[in-house]
Amino acid sequence: MSQAPLERLGVAELTRTLASRQLSSVELTKHLFQFFPHLEGKELVIEAATESAALKFKIFADLDRLAPAAAILATNTSSLSIARIAEATRRPSRVVGMHFFNPVHIMKLVEIVTHGGIEGSTENTVLGPFYVEGAPEMSLGANIAKPGTPGDACHVWGRILGADGKPVAGAIIDVWEGAGDGFYDVQKNEGTNLRARFRTGADGRYDLHCVRPVSYPVPNDGPVGKLLVATGRHPMRPGHLHFMIQAPGHATLVTHLFTKGDQYLDSDAVFGVKESLIVDFRKGAGGEYEASFDFVLKADKQARRAA
Repeated sequence: MSQAPLERLGVAELTRTLASRQLSSVELTKHLFQFFPHLEGKELVIEAATESAALKFKIFADLDRLAPAAAILATNTSSLSIARIAEATRRPSRVVGMHFFNPVHIMKLVEIVTHGGIEGSTENTVLGPFYVEGAPEMSLGANIAKPGTPGDACHVWGRILGADGKPVAGAIIDVWEGAGDGFYDVQKNEGTNLRARFRTGADGRYDLHCVRPVSYPVPNDGPVGKLLVATGRHPMRPGHLHFMIQAPGHATLVTHLFTKGDQYLDSDAVFGVKESLIVDFRKGAGGEYEASFDFVLKADKQARRAA
């Protein structure tokens, strides 16, 4: 990135002197109870620990006991389910996700660095709070929507490729989405729906039927809603289909396919849209919407070192 855009964002150079001064003011501890006096009267507590689910669950269980009952507990996670972290507390409705990379329009730059800068590989984006482990495994070509699910029928297919352009056999693909009424299955009491796991064959192809992704509001009746109101933003996310793709020798890809033409593409409530992930879901000759997309995985660090 050129210096001019950084200047427009008001980003200053972090000198060694300034960095040392700031770091010297940081107090470290391995025991949260040592900070108990500092938590008194606090309305917001933000965690920024390593991306370890077990560690974050422990931290939030401890914070739930130590922080004031009315305090909002925020996690800085970028890959773990916020809903699962919230389950470690007795105040799940007061647990939110929050990034330090504010103003938020800088967050995309951080994600690009995480992406690794490997030309041609598919960009990642947020995991979101509605991922659930243990989705039912289905055969390629199956429909992940139960009969009667709100929404327009949709057919999505494509390939999983490595950075060398060759098909990736045996890739595990987790897919999930909200229904045409804007709700995910975990927001209802109707069992598993619109989520499944697939495995690619030797040709690296995937194929599934679902409903056409539509825009919906993020849950905004609690702390998240208050934060959105305070920042003057709406709660809407553009239509999208979630993918998590895992394969030996490749880095796990967490990403979306966004619906081209959605009115909220430029104002996603969680700033997750990337232009390369916008797909045209067109109505086919049979009346079903259709979309095709090839995902390109980057090699994991060990595979890159071996090469």
